[in-house]
Amino acid sequence: MSDGIDLNEFVPKNAGDRARLLQAVLLKACEGHRTPADDAVYVELRQAMMRDLALKPLLPTYVQEHRDLGHLWPYLKEVGPKGELRRQHVRTTMTPLFDRLDATAGANPADSSTGDRLQGVETAAVYALWQKALERRHTDPEGAIASARLLLETVCRHVLDERGVTYTKTLDLPALMKMTAEQLDVAPTRHVQAALRRMLWDAASVIDGLGARRSRIGDARGDREPRVKPSARHAQLAVNMAGAAALFIVETWEVRVEEDFLDMIDDSKGG
Repeated sequence: MSDGIDLNEFVPKNAGDRARLLQAVLLKACEGHRTPADDAVYVELRQAMMRDLALKPLLPTYVQEHRDLGHLWPYLKEVGPKGELRRQHVRTTMTPLFDRLDATAGANPADSSTGDRLQGVETAAVYALWQKALERRHTDPEGAIASARLLLETVCRHVLDERGVTYTKTLDLPALMKMTAEQLDVAPTRHVQAALRRMLWDAASVIDGLGARRSRIGDARGDREPRVKPSARHAQLAVNMAGAAALFIVETWEVRVEEDFLDMIDDSKGG
């Protein structure tokens, strides 16, 4: 059996083992192998991983869209005429999922904790944006940076909306971050509070700058602005900064809401 995996075994409970088994089934399918056992395992694996809200967005699109190997085979044939091209496609498209699983296994535990925390925000789009940013870090750096920026914009607008603050919809990210930080007690002392607000603004400025479509290189000579594409390391920086800043804002906002609620109770008792 390919890769020494018995496809007749029960679907593993561990997410990493599920992903490895899924890849093994897909690699076999690239050669046209679709036994009843293979198909049964694929169906069970797909259903189990589709129910995992954290991993579902990282599954290859063709897995999400094809419920069994019979439906998947026409897609795989279109990828390339040879099995090696199909296998390469499977390995490439499975990379975001394995990156996430490797990160949550210990290499970068902040990915999982940040995602779990952001999922509690009332704006459901926040969690989806975080997952999209994680998924794109290595395969689509520009897309990852765009998702990271949109993630912070969404969190900032959520806080400002909840506070009833009026703002222009066209404000850039640094301006949104500045207004948001002013609505929160980010530190116990004025000096530290000013430093933290500056740090949040700087993070927003970096992410906003990395996400700019064009650089300023060449302006001094009057040349047309060259197209400068960000690399994976830039995307990694932007996503990590956005996740850390978003998590800090969410947690600080929750504390502020709780304090306002307790103040309201005290005022009612006093009245």
